Amino acid sequence: GTGNAELMTFENALIVNTNHPNTNGWRLPSIDELKSLIKYSSFFEAQINFSTFPNTPADFFWSYSSSEDGLAIQCVCFKKGIVVKKNRNDKGYVRLIRNNTSELKIVPLFDNKFFLI
Repeated sequence: GTGNAELMTFENALIVNTNHPNTNGWRLPSIDELKSLIKYSSFFEAQINFSTFPNTPADFFWSYSSSEDGLAIQCVCFKKGIVVKKNRNDKGYVRLIRNNTSELKIVPLFDNKFFLI
């Protein structure tokens, strides 16, 4: 996809997830689903595959998974390939997913539009 990614709070990510007219089954991923996008090139290097997912911002992405204490939301930082806990009022990016009978499809949110990668 092209365009500028939009930072949003977790609450706004939930609104996009549930109220966007074009969601058609697209949803926020679990932390395990987000982690599955991380490419490990060595023990010390992990990040999203930028050739597969170009223009991915080097910041964190929301999941719907809360932390163990329920006070924060688990996110993935694709630049570093790590899981972080963020406050619901912090701002992050959204990468919605949809289950498909043949594969898991990924869609980034840019300018309030959905692009299938």
